[in-house]
Amino acid sequence: METMACDCGHPSAGTKAERRTLQIALMLNSAMFVVGMAAGLWAQSSGLMADALDMLTDATAYGLSLMAVTRGARLKRESAAV
Repeated sequence: METMACDCGHPSAGTKAERRTLQIALMLNSAMFVVGMAAGLWAQSSGLMADALDMLTDATAYGLSLMAVTRGARLKRESAAV
């Protein structure tokens, strides 16, 4: 009888690179949200504010992905469902 390995082991070397990429994307999108929202409010531009909110949703997705990369299979499934 073979023993099956679980997906709950230590992160692989590729995961560290993925985590760093996600951190950079999260920081950039968060900064662009702040800058875009400030510019939209200053210019009273609903287009700039809408674009800033789009950056916020991207940052949220990157944040969920960052959490999922470092957690087990259950959180990965739940993050994918969100």
